[in-house]
Amino acid sequence: MAVLEKIRVKFGLVISIIIALALLSFIIEEVLLFVLVEKLLVSEYIAKWPVAVLVVIINYAFGKLLVFRKRDENGRIVTKSKQGSDN
Repeated sequence: MAVLEKIRVKFGLVISIIIALALLSFIIEEVLLFVLVEKLLVSEYIAKWPVAVLVVIINYAFGKLLVFRKRDENGRIVTKSKQGSDN
């Protein structure tokens, strides 16, 4: 039963991180659109394209950071300080 509990906790953490990153990219998109359209008076249709491309790039980077992290043999995330301590 302890194994299922660990899986459930890890899954909940991953889902929470994914939701937080999606919310962050949404906030970035809304702030950029507000600044471009309301403050810099750029047309809404012109502002949406570069902002959408930027948000796609940000989401891709977030996904890469989340999925392709280095892990040790136990599945824990390895930080740079742990990699250099094999003396």
